[in-house]
Amino acid sequence: MATGSTDHRLISQVDIAPTVLVAAGVTPDPNYPIDGRSLSEPSSRARSLTEYWTSSDDRSVSPTPIWASLRTSQYQYVEYYASDEQTVTFREYYDLANDPWELTNLLHDRDKSDDPGIGALERDLTADRTCSGTGCP
Repeated sequence: MATGSTDHRLISQVDIAPTVLVAAGVTPDPNYPIDGRSLSEPSSRARSLTEYWTSSDDRSVSPTPIWASLRTSQYQYVEYYASDEQTVTFREYYDLANDPWELTNLLHDRDKSDDPGIGALERDLTADRTCSGTGCP
């Protein structure tokens, strides 16, 4: 990539370790796959998973709900969970092309006509939450 250019790839914190390993000339052991992709290699992902959870011991102290999110260049989809980490208690969906600051949750804006279908989003998020290794988005 040329000096001063902008890289618009969707990246995540899990890409830091693979990037450092490649820069150091270290090849990860294939028996112990790591998440993420090296930023020094041409690759891109269609979406990125972000999660927040705490151990059951910490839940009595932390008021922050457990959540998981999928982000693409076009949207951000978030599910909040009950203490069982499975039961969805609230959802958010933001159209990043028209609302880059995520000010309007389309799933709760009282306009059903702009609600996205969430079936595929739910399936993708569920699959990504259990995925590991370089084959993950």
